[in-house]
Amino acid sequence: MSLVVGSPEHWAGDGKFGLLACSHLLSSHRELILYRAFMVQVPPTLAAIVIVAVALNLPAAKVTDKSQTTWDRLKRIDFTGAFFLAATILSLCLILDLGGSRLPWTSPWIFVLVGATFASGLCFVASARYALEPIFPLELATHFVVVTNYLVIVLQTTAQSALMVCVPLYFQATAAASTSQAGTYLVPAFAGNTLGGLVAGIWIKRSGNFKPLTVLSPIMGVLCVTSLLLTWDGHSSPWLSLLIFPGGLAMGLLSSSAFVGLAAGMKDEDQAVTTSGMFLAFNIGSIAGVSGGSAVLQNVLKSSLEAALSGVPGGEEVLLSDLIWLIVTTFADKNHRCLRELLQTLGMCRLLERRYGIC
Repeated sequence: MSLVVGSPEHWAGDGKFGLLACSHLLSSHRELILYRAFMVQVPPTLAAIVIVAVALNLPAAKVTDKSQTTWDRLKRIDFTGAFFLAATILSLCLILDLGGSRLPWTSPWIFVLVGATFASGLCFVASARYALEPIFPLELATHFVVVTNYLVIVLQTTAQSALMVCVPLYFQATAAASTSQAGTYLVPAFAGNTLGGLVAGIWIKRSGNFKPLTVLSPIMGVLCVTSLLLTWDGHSSPWLSLLIFPGGLAMGLLSSSAFVGLAAGMKDEDQAVTTSGMFLAFNIGSIAGVSGGSAVLQNVLKSSLEAALSGVPGGEEVLLSDLIWLIVTTFADKNHRCLRELLQTLGMCRLLERRYGIC
């Protein structure tokens, strides 16, 4: 973002040394960043697994048919359906993650992934129709409570995830906030998420009514985004970041109300499957929101730059400043593919190919 909003004079001046230093720092600290991310996420996850395995005491399952062998029990597992379902989800997530950001939507690989998604999805449907105990029964998709809750979860999570992508970039561009400072502007959303989950739990426990919360959650999300559109004008006060609080609150309410709604509306033998599908819907919405928000942001940024410099004398030279040329000539090898992707993000490759026959 600083590369985009920086002035051309800065690009043409000390930008060369800054770019070289920045590239060296990024490459030298990449392993340190990955190590810290590993240490922050993996140990707590492993500790949680151990705590659950030790502390959670579940009653032993009653075996009704003791004549079944281990092989008979294994044959009841729908391995084929699990494989095709996982392939479908993986292909869909790759499309959402790669499309528009790492790969253009017209890339052949996107079409390959689309074909793989449809093919694996059809194979999953076919296997589920003939499996004795399918991993996800198709008749669950015909239940009103399942369809509505999954749809609300995916749409609400998509919108909130896209907002979480754009908010830090907004304050980095308008308030010159650092990466750590920009991250603090997301705290109201996280606080709202926590509070929403607690409030929803207390409300449902006392009243036994969960539907109003499921209806209220999308309304609060729409009000949150509308308030941002009306108040964030490029000169926003840090206090205006509190306006994202209702979005986090809506997600907290929805996570609890949707869970209770699925549990109350399905049979006991279907609750495990529908609950797993609920968490899958949250994950798909998160991936779609991050990818969609990034793609929209990049496309709007690209078109805005081209429109702002259209008709301006030397406008194309600004886009093709010596900093951009330095990126291409210095870091064109495979070890700096991220910088080439930066050019693709900014829409520079088309201009460079027309002017210099590269990229």
